[in-house]
Amino acid sequence: MAQMVYNWFDTVNNRLISQQLNYDHQAEHDMATHFIASLNDGQRHVFEIIWNSIVNKRGRLFFIDGWGGCGKTYLYETLCHAIRAQGHIILCIASTGLACLLLPGGQTAHSTFKIPIDNLDEYSICSIPKKSLRTDLLRSADAIFYDESLITHRHCFKALDRTFQDLRDRPKPFGGLTMVFGGDFQQILLVIPRGSRTEIVEACLRSSYLWNHMEVLKLRENMWLQNSPEDALFASWLLDIGHGMDVDVKNKVQLPQEIITYDEDELVQHIYGDIDDLHQIPPPTYFLNHAILAPRNVDVQGTNAKILAKMPGNAIVYHSADSLEIDSLQQCADDIPDDMLHALDPSSLPLSELRMKIGCPLMLLRNLDPKKGLCNGTRMILLRAYPRVLEVMIISGDHHGEKAFIPHITLKPSSRQYAFVLKRCQFPVQLCFAMTINKSQGQSLKHVGIHLLSPVFCHGQLYIVLSRATSAKNVHILLPKDCLNTINIVYSEVLID
Repeated sequence: MAQMVYNWFDTVNNRLISQQLNYDHQAEHDMATHFIASLNDGQRHVFEIIWNSIVNKRGRLFFIDGWGGCGKTYLYETLCHAIRAQGHIILCIASTGLACLLLPGGQTAHSTFKIPIDNLDEYSICSIPKKSLRTDLLRSADAIFYDESLITHRHCFKALDRTFQDLRDRPKPFGGLTMVFGGDFQQILLVIPRGSRTEIVEACLRSSYLWNHMEVLKLRENMWLQNSPEDALFASWLLDIGHGMDVDVKNKVQLPQEIITYDEDELVQHIYGDIDDLHQIPPPTYFLNHAILAPRNVDVQGTNAKILAKMPGNAIVYHSADSLEIDSLQQCADDIPDDMLHALDPSSLPLSELRMKIGCPLMLLRNLDPKKGLCNGTRMILLRAYPRVLEVMIISGDHHGEKAFIPHITLKPSSRQYAFVLKRCQFPVQLCFAMTINKSQGQSLKHVGIHLLSPVFCHGQLYIVLSRATSAKNVHILLPKDCLNTINIVYSEVLID
């Protein structure tokens, strides 16, 4: 296949196009050869279908339905290397900063395409001028990969479709681009605050008019759980969990007794058993491979505090500076005690009082610099702590092992929870010995503790938390005393057979 040829003047003067063409074609070819040789039969079949659409400019729409551990990301990487070796432009997009780190040259969808956030509706369009560098990039692109698309509202895809048709001057879905969406309908769908089941289902991609134009390509071979017969049985059981099978009239599913514990200290012992005996800071891989997951923030915070107290070293405490952003109520803002503001705990903000120790694991809560691996959800190890900056080491994604600096910044909640807007000056981090199930999506762990004293509360959470483990023998679940079952919520109407 001949390499694509672009206008030399446009390429030199458009930094966005130059970035996408700035790949060593021979190196990309070598990587593609290596990756293609290791694809399984299902991945190879999907690869060939998508490859044919891109190189022949057929502009088809695909949805890759891949269960956890079936190698969606590996397939994306293979296609990227193969396509870029031919000189084509392919954009790798994801709904979250953490997911985009797993893609070669990945970017977040909202920042790349300027998708509206606060006022998104079915009439929205993306704010990309028709005469701009970004428009020229979209006209030059041959394909777009959009991972974790199921946590994006269907109005976003309608805005993209309308915008691409306009900018590319082609009345075809997404302006004739080959679009590859990816996700797993067994996993968590997009979050709609206080939304009903019907509202959540109607907001997802499958309810979009674009779904009728998509060809569903399935990946079904779990690459994580192939080490033993026990793992094969666990993988089969996971599929039953994801499909909501074997539940009783109260939507409860029975769990294997050998992975259940009824004591929180015992759960911590299973996952971080030797942390209080360590005489030096654990290696980064220790916290990369260990985590406790829970549905609710309150359980996460309690578990984090308990494990931090066990960890050797002196605690470092940072207090936030809180204020209100108020217009009409500005006169009464000064009358609100600081203690009341410090007590507020919006889900998207760090705690007012942050406690940490050198060597402890942290999670970033904002997209500070995605190109350097600093995204919402990035896990890190604290190396040094200063009054206005934290020195950390990244322990996830392609930037694993790299050092970075996290500043003390002013933050606002991502959604309106109060009648006023709280401003909190604090480090945008939280401890992550434990983290919420939603934050764990897209990450794999060797040792997983599951805190289910409070049960899951939305579609796919139980499947997500159980599928984070790479081996069945390293899963431990905390349940209320004498319980052998827990709630499993599955919206069967969104599943693909």
